[in-house]
Amino acid sequence: MEDRPLNRDTRRFHRKSRNGCMQCKQRHVKCDENKPSCGNCAQTNRACSFLRMLPSIPTSLGNLSSGGISPAIYPKQSGPPTPASAPSPSALFSSCTSSTATTPTIPLINIDTKLFNQYNSTQTPEFTLADLSMMHVWATETSLTLSPAPEVQQVWARTITQIALQHRFLLHGILATSALHVAYTKTSSTMENRELVDYAARHQAIALNLFQKALANPVSGGGGQQQEALFVLSVLISVIAIATLRDEISDAMEIDIITTRASGAAIMDFKWIRLSRGILVLNKDHLDELARSSVSPLMRSDVVLENGQWQDKHLADDLRNLQRLWYGNEDFAAGEDDEKISEADRKVFDDAYFALLSIRSKVSEYLYAVQSESDTTAARNHPLGASTTSKPCLDSRTLAEVFMWLIRIPEGYIELLERQHPVALIILAHYAALLGKDCATWWSDRSAYMIIRRVWVVLDERLRKWIESPMDDVCRANG
Repeated sequence: MEDRPLNRDTRRFHRKSRNGCMQCKQRHVKCDENKPSCGNCAQTNRACSFLRMLPSIPTSLGNLSSGGISPAIYPKQSGPPTPASAPSPSALFSSCTSSTATTPTIPLINIDTKLFNQYNSTQTPEFTLADLSMMHVWATETSLTLSPAPEVQQVWARTITQIALQHRFLLHGILATSALHVAYTKTSSTMENRELVDYAARHQAIALNLFQKALANPVSGGGGQQQEALFVLSVLISVIAIATLRDEISDAMEIDIITTRASGAAIMDFKWIRLSRGILVLNKDHLDELARSSVSPLMRSDVVLENGQWQDKHLADDLRNLQRLWYGNEDFAAGEDDEKISEADRKVFDDAYFALLSIRSKVSEYLYAVQSESDTTAARNHPLGASTTSKPCLDSRTLAEVFMWLIRIPEGYIELLERQHPVALIILAHYAALLGKDCATWWSDRSAYMIIRRVWVVLDERLRKWIESPMDDVCRANG
């Protein structure tokens, strides 16, 4: 029988495909390759890797600025499978940098190519489409609420986003902050609000866990940027801690407050103070280093304060005379058993009180200077030379001063708060007024209102006169 030559150009036909999703490959099951999610993943409620595939890359910056899809950005240990048709990172960057189109409204971020090299396709994705949505909210909206100054807004939107791509704990902190911003400013549905708040809580927990690991295992050779990331996260965690008070302290709980006063049950949780205080204190030894870093604009101010000339100005009578409560000039007893205030407690109240006065003075003077400059600029630019008075946005400088009180108060004051000492609660109400009036913003105004309302309900009627001005301030601010 004549041997027939083997035709090496022909191969047996088969229907196997190597283009299935990563989840089906890991489970060794056949993938139907349906998009945006394959049938197996849809049935088992898995996050299909097809959902995270790179979109088509725009060929020019003009496409981006006109509403085109921007390249997806993925964190360490997470990212999309790379199909054969996907461009390489070098091609991605060359297509962006070679464009001669006009500058887009939202500047592009410099993406580190190592982010692509570090992607491990065998690991479960850490971030979802919801996370990408919150990153978009951060870059376009939330970051702009943290300062009225355009140059500082750029630091929040661009510099800090770039740092977050290298430090996952900060990335999770950004996601939590953005979710709360949407929950408290844009949602009308109670269910949507709760889902966003729960989402923020999950990412806050992850951020704190990774934060602790970063402190225990500092990055060798990259400590400078890591310290920047730790500093920014400390600010965001404090923002989150104050923002979520509005959910923990609700008007619906006031009846419970009245019924639990006699039992001595806690009327308020002060863990937010300990959390903010602890995480902010970690940066005290690095302030000089941070002042020379890429986040230094968050710590600078062109406004020169005149050494506390506002110390005694514009203070309400109840705040101005507050020391009478603990120095015996008023008929006050710390409890039903007429317990006297000790000298140690007086010292604690003095420290918390004078720290509050100092911060109020700086904030008032700073806001006055910013407002004067704003009115002058408006008058110069107005066609009729008239100025329009409007309240300035909360700036990073003001934000820092507000948080500084949490660092300056002594440990003994927090203990007195936890014991529900009326004087400690009254001082806290005046601090809340600072958050709810002069420094009111989306993350502080409603929480300040809730704090003061709760203190008001708890205090005896004879002591409520000491928080009348905070109550009036937040009631006006909240309509």
